[in-house]
Amino acid sequence: MTGQLGRTYGMAGNAEKSLCFIERSVSLTEDAFGPEHHETALRLADLGNLHLYLEEFSKAIPLLERALRIAEQQLDPRHPLVAIRMRDVANAYYRGGGNIIKAVKLAKKALAVFEETLGPEHGITSESVKLLADIYHSAGRYDIALRLAQMALSTAKSISPLEISMRHVQIAVLFTHLGQRGEASKSIERAHVDGMDEESVSALGELVKAIKGRVR
Repeated sequence: MTGQLGRTYGMAGNAEKSLCFIERSVSLTEDAFGPEHHETALRLADLGNLHLYLEEFSKAIPLLERALRIAEQQLDPRHPLVAIRMRDVANAYYRGGGNIIKAVKLAKKALAVFEETLGPEHGITSESVKLLADIYHSAGRYDIALRLAQMALSTAKSISPLEISMRHVQIAVLFTHLGQRGEASKSIERAHVDGMDEESVSALGELVKAIKGRVR
């Protein structure tokens, strides 16, 4: 119950209350199941991902690494929950500016499990392809990132119009990096998606202006 409350406060933007409830949830779960139980790993992942959201990387990474170690000990290595913990750690390494090589390795391992167990069209698989694209993008491997970003867009299911637009914008940026300005322009035009609210349209407009300035 405390874990659910923590996640609810987190979604509502109240980080302080969210941290309080999730930390309490970790403590209660450790007392009830032990420090190496999979339920404990789930609560640790909740806490680690909240710290990651707050960009408190020095706190997030150890928690997510511990959650992964427990999951690997308690579950089959090809279990999707193990892959989710791998993806969490990869994301933390990437966002925290840590070891990009390790981030790529973990993200690839997680993606392979998702493709095998959930299929290439599943939303979790698509999000994992997107993460790998983001990691390669940050590392300057624009060719690989472009291929992955296009794959993530083509397999995306049930995502918001704004997210679809942002994926088109990322593809436009990657085409620009690769000197393919015509393709970048096409991707910019595709970024205009019906159904976005006014704030999203405004945010997208600023991004498109910035990209168009680079494409010309």
